[in-house]
Amino acid sequence: MPDKNLMNVIARRAQARRSNLCLTMRRLPRPLRGLAMTLLVIALILQPPTTNHQSPAHAAETPSYALITAENAVLYRQTAPLDTPEGRFFRLPMTYFVEILDSLPQAETGTLRVKYDGVTGYVKAEDVAPVDYTPRSLYPQGLKLHFNVDAPSLYLRARPISNAAQVIAVIPSDTRDVRYYNTVSGDVAGGTGEWFFVRVLGEEGELLYGYVSAAYCVVDTAIDPENDTSAVPVTVTPGPNPDPNGEPADMILVLLIAAISIPAVITVFLVFRPRKRIPVEKE
Repeated sequence: MPDKNLMNVIARRAQARRSNLCLTMRRLPRPLRGLAMTLLVIALILQPPTTNHQSPAHAAETPSYALITAENAVLYRQTAPLDTPEGRFFRLPMTYFVEILDSLPQAETGTLRVKYDGVTGYVKAEDVAPVDYTPRSLYPQGLKLHFNVDAPSLYLRARPISNAAQVIAVIPSDTRDVRYYNTVSGDVAGGTGEWFFVRVLGEEGELLYGYVSAAYCVVDTAIDPENDTSAVPVTVTPGPNPDPNGEPADMILVLLIAAISIPAVITVFLVFRPRKRIPVEKE
């Protein structure tokens, strides 16, 4: 809370400045006094408004991104252990991007906390390259698949592991337009196999995320390997109060002040210029 003594000193100084200004105005000749008042009013009217700036703490932070550069990049579920069916989400396609959530790598694994198309996980720092711009195309769009299985339904699993403990839902086999992210290597009966990480609607309309064996999936829309890695065009915002005719606002303000001030100066000169004495003829 401000010191009361300091506030009183500031108030007294402001009062003294106003008193000095009023005394100075009274000492001026009447024409100059009117001119000074006119110029003071003009200055107050043309004073630019004060702009309220947000503090850095309240300013919106711009997201940072990294380009996926490694062919075998993976989005991991946890920091350790990484290369296990429990630790992997899915593969990350090259030429696309992740949003960096934590720029400092994990000390034990060298991974960065990132977000890819709404899924938060970790990626090895050596598999991505940070960029200093907002990419035009972040993720593949419109990835769809359908199921090809000789059964009325199939299982959605929490991990790419073929055991009953991982089943989280039963999906009708005629479900169409299933959204998929990518594949990942996991455990199947008798060895290792491929799984799709997918998103489907549950019975009550909720979104469910999980794994379906790639042996039962047919891709309708594949990932384009040639992504557009260019930046979003930067839009230049014009300054405040732009003139519709294209003239800079500062120039218009200068011309307005000149148009008001010059006639006032000429008036003062005409009023106070020395008068010529008319010679008196002696008789």
